[in-house]
Amino acid sequence: ARFAIRPVSSVEVAVAMPTLFRSFNRAGARWSTVEPGDLDLQLNATLYQDRSPLSHAVFMTSLLKFPTAPVALDPDGAMLESILQPGCSSVVPSLGGGYELGWSVVSFQFNAALLVPIVVREAPHRGTSFRQTSTVRARPATGLAFTAGWTWLLEAVGQDQFDAIEENSGGTTGY
Repeated sequence: ARFAIRPVSSVEVAVAMPTLFRSFNRAGARWSTVEPGDLDLQLNATLYQDRSPLSHAVFMTSLLKFPTAPVALDPDGAMLESILQPGCSSVVPSLGGGYELGWSVVSFQFNAALLVPIVVREAPHRGTSFRQTSTVRARPATGLAFTAGWTWLLEAVGQDQFDAIEENSGGTTGY
């Protein structure tokens, strides 16, 4: 769930709380969970905007994630690896920016951001990451938009609750 408001036309403030519906099949054990992710606070500011027939916009984004997700355990009570945790067990500040090109109803957007976790709990935690997102958006009516796109995540290796490196974490993911 995400809720956003625009107190002024060039600034958007948002709060988001994902809900994860997950099923696991691992080492002969199967289980399913429904759990919250981490709470996100986001600020988007438009730095430049030209509304000519071919509109352009340059914007900045900042994000602050809070470790509100529970630490996930397997059926034997062992903590799951950082990549399988519903949250990051860290306070994560992020700074990024983007560019948008659009016409009356359709726009294309390119975003990039750096996320730097500050570990606050003794639990598996993810590493520093760089995220790039590209989207196409159709706005057939005010307040209604359809968005499709992709995200690339380049992430440093994660660590377990003892700060030992997790061999199967980090790398590049596209979705």
